[in-house]
Amino acid sequence: MLLSIKKFMQTLDCPACLTTGQLEAPHPRIMFANSAFEELTGYTLAELLFESPRIFQGPQTDRRVLDLLKNSLVQHRSFEGYTINYRKDGTPFGMGWLVSTVFDGGRPQYYLSMHQECSAAQLEWTLSQIRLQQEALKDWVAPSRQSGERNPPAAPPV
Repeated sequence: MLLSIKKFMQTLDCPACLTTGQLEAPHPRIMFANSAFEELTGYTLAELLFESPRIFQGPQTDRRVLDLLKNSLVQHRSFEGYTINYRKDGTPFGMGWLVSTVFDGGRPQYYLSMHQECSAAQLEWTLSQIRLQQEALKDWVAPSRQSGERNPPAAPPV
């Protein structure tokens, strides 16, 4: 299954990252990222492998949004949201992202996150574009939430 997911991720236009499905220590670790993700973050796949996604967090990353993410994943629900992350060079960027659980044998095996750089104002459109690409993964991931069920995005200060 992992090989199939990796091959599929390579065909995506949007940045995508696959992590282990373990929420508690040692926490999720990056198993794969597509080339669009490398371009977005400035990290190579070799630098990302087995790292925690926490390497993208920084002073402007909203902890409340990360708590909502974890709560959604604990409940095996997909997550949609907005936060500020950081590139390898330390440059902050706004990002809309959708995270889904990949199940194997009915158990969470991986988390697949699909990202797009955007502003808080562009979030709804950005998420709609990510959802279109996620549809091709429907056999592997938990279904996306319906409109209105999404976690509220934490907008950056204006």
